[in-house]
Formats: sequence, structure tokens, C-alpha cells
Amino acid sequence: MVSMLALSMLPMFAGCTSQVEGVKALQPDIVPLDNIDFGDIVVDYSSQGAVRINNNGLGDLEIDEITINGEGAAAFTLGDVPEKVDGKSIYELPVWFLPVDPLTYSATLTIHSNDEDDPALPVTLTGHGIVAPTPDIECTSLSMDFGTVGAGSSNTQYLMCTNVGDDILEITNEVQLGSGAFSLVQDHTGYLLHSGNSITLLVNYTPITGDGDNGTITLSSNDPDEPETLITMVGNGGGTFEYPVAVVDCPTSAVPRQTVLVRGGDSYDPNGYEPLTYMWTATGPYEEVETTLIGTDLSVQLDLAGEYRVALQVQNSIGLLSAPTVCRIDAIPDEEFHVELVWTDVNDLDLHVLNGAGVLFDAVNDCNYCNVNPDWGALGSADDPTLDLDARSSPPGVENINIESPADDAYSVKVHYYEDSGAGDVTATVNVYLYGVLEGSYSRVMSRNKVWDVAQIVWPEGYVVETTGDLYTPDVRYCE
Repeated sequence: MVSMLALSMLPMFAGCTSQVEGVKALQPDIVPLDNIDFGDIVVDYSSQGAVRINNNGLGDLEIDEITINGEGAAAFTLGDVPEKVDGKSIYELPVWFLPVDPLTYSATLTIHSNDEDDPALPVTLTGHGIVAPTPDIECTSLSMDFGTVGAGSSNTQYLMCTNVGDDILEITNEVQLGSGAFSLVQDHTGYLLHSGNSITLLVNYTPITGDGDNGTITLSSNDPDEPETLITMVGNGGGTFEYPVAVVDCPTSAVPRQTVLVRGGDSYDPNGYEPLTYMWTATGPYEEVETTLIGTDLSVQLDLAGEYRVALQVQNSIGLLSAPTVCRIDAIPDEEFHVELVWTDVNDLDLHVLNGAGVLFDAVNDCNYCNVNPDWGALGSADDPTLDLDARSSPPGVENINIESPADDAYSVKVHYYEDSGAGDVTATVNVYLYGVLEGSYSRVMSRNKVWDVAQIVWPEGYVVETTGDLYTPDVRYCE
């Protein structure tokens, strides 16, 4: 027979059981991890993977440490290790594999945590280093000393950087910092160097004072074991100055005919010698581009497809000039069909795009200056061509015709030299972009009232076939 005392204690024990179960339910629970095999990676190249730390419990998973041990441990590197992983959460822990020899590497990554069931959870890391052609940058020097140069005078020096590897070396970026008294003659960003080929870094030094200048050039490349090459420049002893820094914020891509804002307001002087003076320059695929200064920012008109480079230098209140900071904007057409005509004088040239039924100056089937948006109708307005940019009054001349989504047809691209304005012969260039990719660029020297049949574009195949016939005089000079 159960006593009254025992009966009275039953709720107490029942409550304790509930509390214990609740505490247990709030425990962390790390899920067993899959092993990671990085596969075959070229020696001296790095490959990134991730360890998924999955806490399937309701409580926080507290990470004491994460270790990598084993014979191949030196080839693996961890990213930021979290202090904890919240309940019902996953943390992606980056892991890099960098083989330095053509070997098989293996190591054990262990997660030490407060999980009672798996306080030291292991995962195996493996990877294989393989031999393959690689680029290798080597410069004749890593410094330039311009000696003593008087204020306002100039001295020019150069050094060469060569690809001594056996694969193509790409210069992915070129950044100058320090004094603006040093100026790079050419930007090598985007250069591709085959084995044995070189670039020449030509630098002018024009000091404002004789107090000394210093700066650096950093070449970034796809060299696997030397992704950045730092070159130091000194003039007049180097000086001890900290220079103002030009900071540029710009979009990396846009579409032609768009105006973009490039911001420079985050530029600064480390010693507080402000206000700063802002000096902008901008270049496009063929020209100095149209710009408008708006306070510390620059509005840039992107008339043509291609790469634009916008550079900023700032000068502080005591006359020290920063190195230029360059941003690059790729103007990429968003229409499927984009044709542009460019010439460099005051002449008047006209771009024509005809469908398969068109003849020159046909009011229905020839898109040009007097028929800027004909109705070709097969797919509504999407297949209708539009002359979006007509010739400007000042050089260079620019025109382009676009079709958002062309109908299946064979299109002809032609150029007519309408009037020379006394300028004589001129070189015309036509660029054909399909799906945002430059598929062909063609140039011809033209004379007044001559027609150049540039190319045929076959759709939907996307074939661009250059026309190689002679220039000719049209039967008419105007639209019907």
C-alpha cells in the first residue's frame, strides 16, 4: 500500500523529469560531417571548399577550437572559426587547399565543441597536387630611384616584367599609391603575356617641390605563388610624407547610352590637410568622354560599348598630390543586336541596318537617320530596329542601331558617307555586338557619297559575315 507521503511526492518527481527532458532538448547536436576531397589541383594554385557545421539541436553549439592534423596538414588553411553555431543553424567554414608539390595530401580536421555525444568530431580532408603549365612573373627590379630632380623638371625610368612561366600570364590589375609626382605612362590591366613576353613599366617623375616623394605600384596577376608584385618608387630621397588618397566608387558595368555617377567623396588626407581638390579624367573606347563635375563626383556619359576608364587624383591643402585611382566600367549592350558606327572627324556618315527585304533608303525596311524606328512587326516592337544615337555636331561621330530581339532573318549593315564638310576621306569603324559580345569590328577609309557594305548578320544563328566588295555610289542619296 502506497503511503500518503509517497503520493504527495509524485508531482515533484514528475516535474523534475520534465525539467531534465527540457534541458536535454536544448542541447546542441552537431551532425556528422562529410569528408572533403578537393580533387586534382595544380601545384601552387589554391582551391576553396567549405565544411558545413550543422547544429541540429536547439541549444547553441559552442566551438572550443578547430584543429587540422596529419601529414598533409600544412596544405590546408581554415577561414574564420566561429565561437558558436546557433541552434538549428548551419555555418559554412571556408577551407583552402594549396598543394606545393605533386603529391596526395591528407589531414584530419577536428571540431572540438560542447556536443556531449561528439565533443571531437573529425572530418577527413584530401587533395591531389598535379603538375601543369603555370605563369610566372619576374621583374628586372622591384624599385625605381629617380635620384635628384628639380621642382618642375622630369625624369623617366622604366623596368620590365616578363612571363618566365609556361602558361599565359594575365595582368589583372595595376594600382598606384603614394605621391602623384609619379605617373605611369600606360595602364597594363588586362594584358595577356605568353611565355617569354614582357611589359615595360614606364614612369615619369615630376616633383612639385624638392622635398622628396615616394610611392608604389602593385601589379596583380594570375601568377599562383606571386599574385601581387610590389614595386617601390622614390625621388629626391623619398621624403617622409603621407599622401592624400583618392578613393573612387563606380559601377563595374553599365549599358551604352547610360549616364553613370562615379563617386570620389570618400577620398581623404591621412594628416587632415583638407579641403581636397578633385581632378578627374575619363577616357572611352575611342575618345575623351562627356563628363559633368557634381561636387566631389563625376557624371560620365557612356555613348559607346566598350571599356571606360575614370581616374581621380586629389590634392591636399598643402599641395601634395595623390596617386591616381582608376575605375573601369564595361559598357555592355543589353539588346541582342547592337551595331555602332564611329568616325573621328566633322564629316557626316550614316549607319543603315536593312532586313532581308530592304534596299538602301527604303522607307520601310531600312533603319537609318530618316527612318529611326521602322515597324518590322513580326514579334511586335521587340524585333523593330531603333537608331538610338545619331551623329553629333562635334567629333567623334557616333551612331548605333539596336534590336531588342531580332526576328529570324538576314540583316545587312551599311554605311553611307553623306557629306564631307571639307574634311575629305575618313576612316569609319563598325562594331557588331550580339548578345553583348563583340562579334566583329571592321574599318574602311571612305569618300563622300560612297556606300560601304559592311557585313551580313544571319539570325538566329548569329553569324556575322564580312562583305569585302568595293565601295560604290548609291542610286539615290536620300530616303524615298
